[in-house]
Amino acid sequence: SATTTCVITNQADPGSIIVAKETLPDGSAQGFEFSPSWGDAFTLADGQSNDSGLLEPGSYSVGETVPAGWDLASATCDDGSDPAAIGLDPGETVTCTFTNTRLVGAVSVVKTLSGATEGYVGGSTFDVTVTCDGGTGGVVVVGPSSPAILEGIPTGSVCTVVETALPEPVDGFSYGDPSYTPSSTVLVADTGTVEVVIDN
Repeated sequence: SATTTCVITNQADPGSIIVAKETLPDGSAQGFEFSPSWGDAFTLADGQSNDSGLLEPGSYSVGETVPAGWDLASATCDDGSDPAAIGLDPGETVTCTFTNTRLVGAVSVVKTLSGATEGYVGGSTFDVTVTCDGGTGGVVVVGPSSPAILEGIPTGSVCTVVETALPEPVDGFSYGDPSYTPSSTVLVADTGTVEVVIDN
C-alpha cells in the first residue's frame, strides 16, 4: 500500500511596531529622525507616528537622533520593552513613544547710567524690547537698580535687545543714546543666562 506524508506548517501571526513622537511644549514643527532595524529611516514631528507594517515576531530596535536644542526626556514602549530591544510577539502591536523637551535659556537686561551722575536721585525706568527668532521675546522694564530677566527663550535663538523709548529725565539731567554690551544682538547658546548691559 502507498504511504502519504502530510507536512503541516504553522506560521506565527505577524505583528507591528508604531513609533510616536511627542514634544514639550506641544506643537513643535521640529523634525526628529528615527533609525529602525526593520526598514528605512523616517522623520516625525510632534503628534505624528510611523507604522512599521507587518513584521515577523522577533527582536527589533529603533533609535532617535536628538537635534541641537532638545533633550530626550523619555522613550518607552507600551509592552514594557526598551526601544533598543523590542520583543515583538505574534499578533502584537507595540507602540513606542519618544518625548523630547525643548531646552531654554534666558536673557538678562541690566541698566546702567554713566557720565555726570553725581547728585542723580530718581527711579526712572526704561522699556526694553527683546525680540528673538522663532517668535519668542517680550518687553521688560528695567532701572539702574532693577534688572530684568526674560526666561523661556529656546536655546539657539538669536535675540535683539532694543531700548524702545527714553523716560522723562530727572530734573537737571538728560539721557544720552544707549550703548549695548556685549551687543544689542546676542545668541542664547545654552540653558544659562545671557546678559546685556544697556548704558545711557
